[in-house]
This record gives sequence, structure tokens and C-alpha cells, in this order.
Amino acid sequence: MDACYDEVESGSRLPALEGRELSKRYGATQALQDVSICLERGQVTALAGENGAGKSTLIRLLTGVERADHGVLLRDNVPIRLHTRHDATAAGIFCVYQDQPSVSGFEVYRQTYLGYENHFRRRGLISDSLMRRACSDLLEDLGLSSISPTQRMGTLSPGVREVVALAGVIAVSQVLKVKHPVILLDEPTSALSIEELDFLKSFIELLKSRSAMLFVSHRVTEVLEWADAVCVLRDGRNADFMTREMASADRDRVYRAMGGVHPQGRDGKKTPVDSEAVTAAIPVESSASPDRFSLAGVRLHAHALAFDFRVRAREIVGLAGVEGSGKEEVLRFCAGLSVDGALECATVHIDGRPHRRRLADLLRAGVVYLSGERQREGVFGRLSIAENMAVSRRIASGRQGLFIRRWDERARAERLVSTLSIKVSDVSAPLQSLSGGNQQKVLLGRCLELKPRVMLLDNVTRGVDIGTKASIYVLFRSLAENGVSLILASDDLDELVSVAGRIIVFKGGQLVREFDNSNGDVDPLQILTTMV
Repeated sequence: MDACYDEVESGSRLPALEGRELSKRYGATQALQDVSICLERGQVTALAGENGAGKSTLIRLLTGVERADHGVLLRDNVPIRLHTRHDATAAGIFCVYQDQPSVSGFEVYRQTYLGYENHFRRRGLISDSLMRRACSDLLEDLGLSSISPTQRMGTLSPGVREVVALAGVIAVSQVLKVKHPVILLDEPTSALSIEELDFLKSFIELLKSRSAMLFVSHRVTEVLEWADAVCVLRDGRNADFMTREMASADRDRVYRAMGGVHPQGRDGKKTPVDSEAVTAAIPVESSASPDRFSLAGVRLHAHALAFDFRVRAREIVGLAGVEGSGKEEVLRFCAGLSVDGALECATVHIDGRPHRRRLADLLRAGVVYLSGERQREGVFGRLSIAENMAVSRRIASGRQGLFIRRWDERARAERLVSTLSIKVSDVSAPLQSLSGGNQQKVLLGRCLELKPRVMLLDNVTRGVDIGTKASIYVLFRSLAENGVSLILASDDLDELVSVAGRIIVFKGGQLVREFDNSNGDVDPLQILTTMV
């Protein structure tokens, strides 16, 4: 065994990567101020903090994407200067991002070794067979033999794509012969199913004895369970550092360090959503029909039993199920998006009246959909905040090119920015300049632009910090009080129990059970047992 491993096992950990007094300014904004962090071999360090706390900026400095204005980086106690991402990779520093890019047309083995094909030459030519074999061996070693090296990335679920990205880190580390890699995981769990979460946890345990790991997560439960130490940032500064034992003993200490807002509002602080402004934006509507939205004869696949699905006005219904259970397909069908043809037998009714299942028609009827894959299906990063908020309204009104009232769109966007407490100084700024949580608020503002009657929400708090989650929950409740029906699919069972009055569980393409959560007394374990 390597001597470094011996040192780790004996309890004497070595600092693999340190950042000392790192500062970074963007114009008038001080993103980081004298932030220090130390990642030790054999240890998982969690990086926590609300959106805008400086986590993404720190990751960019540690991976060479940007350079600090002040401060120093040390790799194995030796000062280093990272000018590019390639410099970081050469130094054995790897990062898997929340929205890890991939080439949808590439096979898994090509994606895994992208940029390192020259290491698989045979007789002077790049050998696909050598890459496939190496990828197959790697996947088998990692317990991922269910993933074929020849599957195309575009056919994989978000969770499987995340797993492939993690495998790629190990693959490149092996190619470069890096013995003790530093692995930065930026929100790695946000898109994973329950089964994939179990793999990731065991994967982290497997790797940490021979590497140093930084784990970025907004889920405090995961931080306390998975990390050996917790570093909290707040307003671009070090707010607290604690061991797992300290954090577990005083869970609220983590919340206080992050920003003082517990996700369920237990600290009594007002969450940053203007409920009165929401009431003004979404007028209360009554309906002669007891059901605001209903589907009759839903069949998710040829061998599944048909079922009916109804949601009343002022109701929040949660959809639970593992990946592929059918909950996402139901949402997409309700929104008028293309899904499995077996669903075509279902009929959509809004306030008791049948409607054509066409996107524009449903938008005009007040049915809006927000995808859980924000970067792939929601964000137009280079467009302004005002333009992003106006997209769905343009489609519903037919104004997709000509006669666009930009002054009106700007005024509407400014009102929604105020209502939702989005941290931005100018709605003409590109959406990609905002943090993930604020981007999600912009997309929710896009939904509010249509004065929705039914909101179809697919994992909309994925990758969002606890403070923003709390404000989004307040928004959901305010919308429901004003007559809106909300259908929320979520992989976060605590979220469903906190928000939904009724929880429907899908399994194997069928609706298998319904929980009455009107009193908020459903145990997430009951739901989990039904799901699996």
C-alpha cells in the first residue's frame, strides 16, 4: 500500500488542496473576501451556503476557470498557479458540475475519454476498440456494468449522465496517472434518483480513502450524513467551519451560518416572497366544476392499468416515484408535450371542459409547465431576464417575433423581480449571470406571467439553496390560496410532505397509492416504502 494511504489510515491526513485568503471581485461586486479552505486526503469536506454566497466563484478559482485577485492555492503544500482548467486537470484537480455538459450524440466511452483519445492509439491511429474496452472495464470496476459503453449520452437520464461524468473523472485520473486526485462535486445529487443516490454515497466512500473531496450541496441532511467536515460561506466570506459531529449535534447551527432561514421557516423569519404582490398578480378565480384539472383513462404503457387523475382548485398535489415510474411522463403529457404514444387515449379537462392537448392551447387555458432540467429545457442563458420571463407569454399571445412591446416586458419583469425578491440590479442582464436559485425564480416568474390556473412543476427546487426553497414554498402556498392548482413532481420526499396536501405515488408506470397529507402527518418513509 502507498505510504500516503498508510498516513490516511493512521489518522494523519495530509492537505491535498488549500486556498488561503482568496478574494475575487466582479466590478462593484465583491464575490469572495479572504476565503480559506483546506481539503484533506481521506476526507469529504462539504461546502454549504445559499445561492450567491460565493460557492460557484470558489469552485471556479479552485479549477482554474478564473484567477483570484488575492490569495494563494497550494497542492500538497506546494504553491500552484492555475491559468486554465487544463492546468487544474494536470494538477489532479477535477470537477463534476451540477449541469455537466455532454455531447448527446456521443457514446458513453467517447464522452468518458473526451479530449484524451490520443492515449488510445494503435499503430499510430486512435483505437475505438481500446477506448470501449477501457471504459467497459472501468464501469465494471465501479459497479456500473448496467451502463453500456456504446449507449448514446442523449438517451441517458440526468442521473445516469451524472454517474457517467463521475466515472469520467476516475478515467482521466487513471490516464494521467494521478494517485491522489482532488475531486470537486458541485451539487452532484440534484438530478439523481434514489437508487443513484445510494450508488453515489458508496462511490464517495470508495474514493475518499485515496483522494480529497469537496461536496457542494444545498441539502443539509446530505451534508450532515455524507461529509466529514462542513465549510459554510455567507456573503462571500467564511461563516463557519465544523466537523460532522459538531454539525449533527447542532443542526440549526448550519442553517444559521448559511443565512438564518430554516427550510420550514422554524426560525420565524419572513421568507423573501411578497405574498400580497402574488395575490395581486394571480386573482382568485372560482369554478363551477369541482375539478380544476383532470385526466381520464391515463395509461402509461400498453400493459398498465388505466387510471383517472384529478386536481381541485387551491390544491397542491405531490407526485412521488423513482426515476421511470411515470410521474414525469404524466406531467409532460398534461403540458401538451410529446410523450409515449400509449398516453394518447387520455382526455384533458380544465374546469370540466375538454381541451385539445396542444402546447399553445393549454398555455392560453392557463396550464403552465416548468421542467426539472433547468439548463436543458428552461434557461435561455444569453437572453435577458426580461426576455426569459416573456417567452411563454409570447407563445400564448402569438407575439413571437413582430410587435413585441419591450418596454411592457421590462416593466412586467421588474414587478416580478420585486415580487419574488430576485437578486438582480437590472432585468436587461443576461440570465446566465444569475445564480441557480435566482434563475429558477426567473423561470417561476415566467409561469406567473401567464396568470396560471394550473402549474405543472417537475423538481423545480433541484439545486436550490434552503433559503430560496423556503421562499418558493411560500410562493406555492400563496398561489394555492389564490385558486391555482399545483401538481408537483419531486424526488425530495421531505419537500412533498412539507408542501403537498395530497401525495400520489407511481410505480412501474401505474398509480399505486394515494396519501392524504392534509394534516401534514405523512411519514416520508411510508412514501419511500410504497415507491420501491
